[in-house]
Amino acid sequence: QVDLGVHQLGSAPKGEFSFKVAGTRPLTLLAASPTCSCLSTDFNGRVEIAPGSSHVVRVQYRERSFPGTAEERVRLVFAGHSEIIEVPVRAFFSRAVEASPAYIDAEVDLKGQFTLRSLDDVPFEVLSVSGSRPLFVDDQAGASISHTLQWDLRAFDSDCTDEFGQRMPRWLVVETTHPLAPFVDIRVRNSRCTKLDVPTSPNQEWYLGEHRFVLGSFSPGEAKDFVLPIRYFSGAKRLEAVSLVSSGDPRFDLEVVKILQQFDQRDIYLQIFVPEDTEPGFYQVPLIVQSSESSARQECVAFVSVR
Repeated sequence: QVDLGVHQLGSAPKGEFSFKVAGTRPLTLLAASPTCSCLSTDFNGRVEIAPGSSHVVRVQYRERSFPGTAEERVRLVFAGHSEIIEVPVRAFFSRAVEASPAYIDAEVDLKGQFTLRSLDDVPFEVLSVSGSRPLFVDDQAGASISHTLQWDLRAFDSDCTDEFGQRMPRWLVVETTHPLAPFVDIRVRNSRCTKLDVPTSPNQEWYLGEHRFVLGSFSPGEAKDFVLPIRYFSGAKRLEAVSLVSSGDPRFDLEVVKILQQFDQRDIYLQIFVPEDTEPGFYQVPLIVQSSESSARQECVAFVSVR
């Protein structure tokens, strides 16, 4: 296993691994293929490795905008050998600003507090919480290495909607002035209102590899690219063509740029465009993902701040 360690969001960690030919015959490497387009290698063609020699494969993860562990594999294919060797490559992405608790527990109480703390001791301000004015517990509106804020979801009734028909959010997104953590998203957990959209049909063999995309600040007229991963359940009988993605908010244009299929994983490259006449504010843009072969569909969300 290749462990690339802990890295800040927005960084592109890289490393390498090597192997040695132990036999008496040369070995030809035909492919060194990552299981996800989020991981790349320096392999650019078949390589013959002499007996007793070693070969180095360099790897690099793509920049990531949300925290957590990335764990993909590099699949090595050799001429004359049917066995595919898999090398796990792991990296942990962390924010420079940590939220405590790590998620909003809205199961019983619909009001509470959370604290944001700078892990690198860089003071920062809190600009908004999901587009609304932040509610500080104390007078913490200025720059500080720590802020405690209130959250209040009591406006959402038994149908999980407020008086304007908006559903209870699955995440709160905090906008800050920290240079390495301009946005911090915090999961809201309520078993009735904020469940993630996951497949319920036994016939659907694909699922969303990510349910939210924090795309950051936009100027009117600006476009940004991002990647939506599609994954297939283990034992899937076929790799259904999931290639239709549309914006659930008519104010934002969404275009499929390209689709990459690698083994049992599919990555849809998207571009979202903010029109010139878009009003400043915070937007949660629903993304509707559909199969090209069946009626199966799922929904995720992109967070966009227009300045």
